Amino acid sequence: PSQIGGVGRKPYEISHIRNIVSVSPIATDSAFVIRDAAGEGAPTYVAAAGAKPQSDRDYVKLIQPVSKIAHYFKIPEEMLADISWLTGEISAVGVEELLAVEDDLLLNQAAAAGKFAGLTTVTNSTAYASPASLALLVPTPNNYDVLVAAWTQLRNAKVGATHILCHPSDYAAMILSKATTGEYVFGAPNMSIPNVFGIPLVPHTAITSDKFLMGDFSKARIGQRDNVSVRFYDQNEDDAIKNMVTVVIEERLTVVTGRADYLVYGDFSDAVTALTKP
Repeated sequence: PSQIGGVGRKPYEISHIRNIVSVSPIATDSAFVIRDAAGEGAPTYVAAAGAKPQSDRDYVKLIQPVSKIAHYFKIPEEMLADISWLTGEISAVGVEELLAVEDDLLLNQAAAAGKFAGLTTVTNSTAYASPASLALLVPTPNNYDVLVAAWTQLRNAKVGATHILCHPSDYAAMILSKATTGEYVFGAPNMSIPNVFGIPLVPHTAITSDKFLMGDFSKARIGQRDNVSVRFYDQNEDDAIKNMVTVVIEERLTVVTGRADYLVYGDFSDAVTALTKP
């Protein structure tokens, strides 16, 4: 028989978290940022011949360990030799499987020995808190109102957001939001893409449903210790006597933000409650 088309591959994410953050190579088993932790004193008006006030700054070093993400396949040599597309397909699928885990860990991994803290943890983001000017003052708020409130929280902290992450289900619910008269709040789905003051919403399955992460993602940095690699071995365990090949896909990396208040992480449902006018 004749094969038509390529392999009917399992679907993977359209883009990855690493596509919206900064990526830098590192050469150590950890990475750190220096965070400005405020200080004492401030500039003020000084009269002629008057004494100038003293200011001090406090700095904190935050260290994040490098984590390894890896897996492997076992494949007979004969299959690799006889099936022309298998080497490329295994390599591609192996990398996509690894990047799917990478997405989850970059967002959600809890800090532990050898494990970096993800972007939604308190190490790298600030919990959403309704600004005083909006808390309990918004009639029948929706998820879009929540994102405007989160934008306000960031702007009050003098942070400009570049992206908003949410689950595809929440993204779709926002697109389908309609006014009481029936028209789409955002415009018809084939005409408009939801955004908050021009900040794009990025639907992604790595973020939990009913959660959102908004902020300046350019200040979130991946430290790439070892790039994603695909290597083929025929001398592992008893591979040689069984004509097997071990395919190893792995990488080493960490992630850290310059400050936790560059990102705001929250829960849509809880935020709606905190905004709702009694």
